[in-house]
Amino acid sequence: MWLRKSARSKIFVFTTAKKAYAEKILEILDPQKKLIRHRLFRDQCTCVSGHYVKDLRVIRRDLAKTVALDSSPHNFPLQTTNRILVKNWTGNKKDKELISLLPILKDMTLVEDVRVLIPHQFRTEDPSNKKS
Repeated sequence: MWLRKSARSKIFVFTTAKKAYAEKILEILDPQKKLIRHRLFRDQCTCVSGHYVKDLRVIRRDLAKTVALDSSPHNFPLQTTNRILVKNWTGNKKDKELISLLPILKDMTLVEDVRVLIPHQFRTEDPSNKKS
């Protein structure tokens, strides 16, 4: 798989969940810590009016080269031009959404700034904020 072999790609998990809970899940997904080496949890989030939100500036990487996959626009209101909204995984073994994104993510390694591409290819605004 290109994500494992590519020196150009690094996988971060950034969750609003508490570290103890998320680490248990990550231990199942990547027990050797070979694929997901960077892990950020609720304590790296910003609390706004009692709600935890993710701010990509905490990863200290070039945001022109950063793509965030997230299922909740409410947890990710900042840097929306870096965000690709995905459906929540419900345990359905037929769910192939992330696999279908692999070619697009691979292509994004070739562009100068993903923040220009993402808004054109994906809907980046919060649908609850749309005006009628």
